[in-house]
Amino acid sequence: MFVLPFAGLLFAGTLLGAARLGTKLDPGLTLPARVDFQRTALVALALGLLVSAVRQIIDWVLRVRARRRRPVPLPG
Repeated sequence: MFVLPFAGLLFAGTLLGAARLGTKLDPGLTLPARVDFQRTALVALALGLLVSAVRQIIDWVLRVRARRRRPVPLPG
């Protein structure tokens, strides 16, 4: 769960860096500089991070519930 924000920042930073520097390095590289491409990529990023976060939270809740149901062995 703690890795998700860093993965999002890395993806968004790479995308915005390619948009800013891509045309300087390769003039034919225009797709990352288009606003609609950036919006679509960032929406996909947000949805992916949301799905991953929900999956991890559900997994954590299920593990906690399973741990509570486990019987405690009696001493002796």
